[in-house]
Amino acid sequence: MTENRKKIFLYLLLGAYIIVNLVLLYYHEPWRDEAQIWILSRDLPIWKLPRQMSYEGHPCLWHVLMYPFAHFGLPYLMQNAAAFVIVTCAAALLIFRSSFPLYVRAILVFSPFLTYYYPVIARNYCMIPLFLFLLAYWYPSRLERPVRYTLVIALLVQSHAVMIMTAFSLSLCFLAENCIRFYQDRDGRAFVKRTSPLLLPLASAVFLLYELMSVEKSSLLHIKTASVSRTMEKIIDKTVEGLGTLCGFDGKKGLILLLIGAVFLLLAAFRRKAKAKYTVVTVLTLTYCFQFWFYAMVYNYSMQRLMTYPLLIIWGMWVLKTESASGKEAETAASEKQRGIAAVLRPAELVFCAFCLLALFHCVPEIRLDVETPYSNGRETAAFIKSNIPDEAVILTDNQAEVTAIFPYLDRKDYIYAPNGQNFTFVTWDDHWMDKTDYASFSAWFNGLSTDGKPVYMISCVGRSYIEGSEQLAQDYELIYQSLTASVKGEDYAVYRLR
Repeated sequence: MTENRKKIFLYLLLGAYIIVNLVLLYYHEPWRDEAQIWILSRDLPIWKLPRQMSYEGHPCLWHVLMYPFAHFGLPYLMQNAAAFVIVTCAAALLIFRSSFPLYVRAILVFSPFLTYYYPVIARNYCMIPLFLFLLAYWYPSRLERPVRYTLVIALLVQSHAVMIMTAFSLSLCFLAENCIRFYQDRDGRAFVKRTSPLLLPLASAVFLLYELMSVEKSSLLHIKTASVSRTMEKIIDKTVEGLGTLCGFDGKKGLILLLIGAVFLLLAAFRRKAKAKYTVVTVLTLTYCFQFWFYAMVYNYSMQRLMTYPLLIIWGMWVLKTESASGKEAETAASEKQRGIAAVLRPAELVFCAFCLLALFHCVPEIRLDVETPYSNGRETAAFIKSNIPDEAVILTDNQAEVTAIFPYLDRKDYIYAPNGQNFTFVTWDDHWMDKTDYASFSAWFNGLSTDGKPVYMISCVGRSYIEGSEQLAQDYELIYQSLTASVKGEDYAVYRLR
């Protein structure tokens, strides 16, 4: 293929990627996890966001990025637009600056690791592909330009809790590499110049400790304890279970497939000329151990969390193909030095591409469901409330978490959680967000509630109410709205006029 035709193909590939994800974004309705980020960024001062992360269990970089959009009244759609732009930049970097064969680039960008789950569902995971791809692209120049390399590692620390070990191992390998170089050339000034930027990820890690220093307050995150052998069993079980979640078939078969790919990746890594072998193997190994320990012993995986590790595998293959090249060679990987590595790395690419295609075929029904069915009924319910419920009305709810999908579309910031009578605007994941009550206790509490003559309404989460016997609401009060179609995330609502 000529250079001009190659460029045309790459631009067409990026254009197709943009169109596909824009269509998926058009049909997507944000759900409660996306809403929680927006509400926190809108309703909290920026200096209070870090301390709130003790309940959220992850860093606040994404919240800070959303702060100017949410706090100053821009449309809620800006959050999804920002995620789309960030992941599109990552995809463009992979398309135009990686040295993978063209068919590999096409498979990777349309795999679920870069399509739909990150650019459409707007959560802090969307930053991870861009940070990892920047680290891969800048890897050959890391020693000459250490500030930008370590800055991205520092940002990776603030992306999500599951990336902590990745950032640590990258920093450790960078420090070790510079120590070896210092031992060889004894140039102290150059050593200090190259290693002092590691203060950036160190500062980021210290700030992360500040953010999560009271994480024990969260009812969601509790570290379980077990013997070493039992912990290893749980990690293996989570690995098999997670592969089944990604691919849709027996996770043991997926494990065999990835082990085959890992063998070829290790063979490529330990070719004599692959200088990045220790970094790639160290980062992949330590990250795997940490992430699946996290899923087994702290907090279970989700689809988006699981997908961070395949992204790291892409980073590893990218680094192995380009680490010894520079300038034009870094873009084409055509130098003679790389041919030996590429010959062994190609089977690993093929195995990983097969894994990507399996994951894609498994995820297509879920993606199609988002297109054909409301992902959440929050937007439609908010539109009804905005049109039919006066601003001065008192609004109760029977499920804090589910109802937050409605809040970003409304200007009001005062709601009452009926099971415990507490006011809230966002969920604080403490021991009270799932407080429960029965219908008789609710009725007694409501009859004594003083509202100064203001009308009172209840947003009830259909099938997920924390008021036992909430079906009685339909008999005692007027039902004025109910979601017509069941949503993918079960965020379906009924609105009652209580007073």
